[in-house]
Amino acid sequence: MARRTRSAHSLRRKPGRRAPREITLIICEGESERVYFDALRNALRLSNTEVSFPCPQGSAPINVVDCALQKAREPGRYDHIYCVFDRDAHSTFADARVKLQLHAKRAPLHEAISIPCFEVWLLLHFEFTDAPFADCEDVIRRLVQHLPGYTKNDPRQAPPLLDRLEQAIQNAQRLESQRATIGDNPCTSVHHLVRHLRDIAVDHDV
Repeated sequence: MARRTRSAHSLRRKPGRRAPREITLIICEGESERVYFDALRNALRLSNTEVSFPCPQGSAPINVVDCALQKAREPGRYDHIYCVFDRDAHSTFADARVKLQLHAKRAPLHEAISIPCFEVWLLLHFEFTDAPFADCEDVIRRLVQHLPGYTKNDPRQAPPLLDRLEQAIQNAQRLESQRATIGDNPCTSVHHLVRHLRDIAVDHDV
């Protein structure tokens, strides 16, 4: 019987909390998100999770939500659809959130957002911060102190991130708990998606 690697084992939770054949679709706005969730899906061996990028409609947040709504209309295909997008300089960020929340009452839609950008979630793998960022480049300047040479589409950068997954979740939860006090810069809800993926991970070695 094949042995699990230590790192893969540390990412997992015990199976049985959810039906193992629930199908989850992750629709990503950008390349950073796709690289990260492809790596996490492979580490957790999630054959019942799909990562979609780019959207045929375009990469703006409103297009991500429109793509999710189109997928949600496909009968019996997906149990959960997560829209991963950030505010950055996108003019449709607020409209996309409103539209998603409106339709989430009737469709299995969830948001996984970051402000100002997805790299906030990556930074939380290494440190906690609640200091506001001017823009995404400001976040990346902080991130490269931990991930020298960081680029948005390099899959080789995923392993050092996944090894710190629990730290990232704890930091994101702490940041979320302070949101009412410090505002939404920075913030992220990506940890909710990551926890969902851990919960539905199937242990193939049992």
